[in-house]
Amino acid sequence: MATRHPVGRPRIYVPPELIRHLKNQGLSLRQISAITGYSYGSLRRALKNLEPAGRHSAMSPSGRG
Repeated sequence: MATRHPVGRPRIYVPPELIRHLKNQGLSLRQISAITGYSYGSLRRALKNLEPAGRHSAMSPSGRG
């Protein structure tokens, strides 16, 4: 049996405090990307991980808004 290898690129670590600091200064993710060199997608994923669970969820637990 063949060994399993991860698929795709490995994720990079983006310091969450850096994103939070720059966002609080009013910068967009695209501007932060240009300044830091991190990709827009990596910044977006890291920012999503910073938000508390359920913050954007308008659905009730039963799934019936």
